[in-house]
Amino acid sequence: MGLFDFLKQNKDRFAISLDIGTEFVKTLIFEVVEGKAAVKGVGMERQKLSDMAAGGVTDIQGVIKNCEEALSQAYQEAKILPDQA
Repeated sequence: MGLFDFLKQNKDRFAISLDIGTEFVKTLIFEVVEGKAAVKGVGMERQKLSDMAAGGVTDIQGVIKNCEEALSQAYQEAKILPDQA
């Protein structure tokens, strides 16, 4: 079983990768074609010191805002917003 097997149902698919880290929220929008992923958009937003501490969420609203901003940046580049993460 490969990493992108869940996308094989449709030949061409888009998906989102969201990494919520202590310092940054990072987002990729990618397209999977014939089992290979191609990055279409990238977003990155710095977390405030009060948003995360030692890998744990301390301000959920701040983290959500950062995720939305990172997704918006990736969308601006990719011109598509997938509904699958």
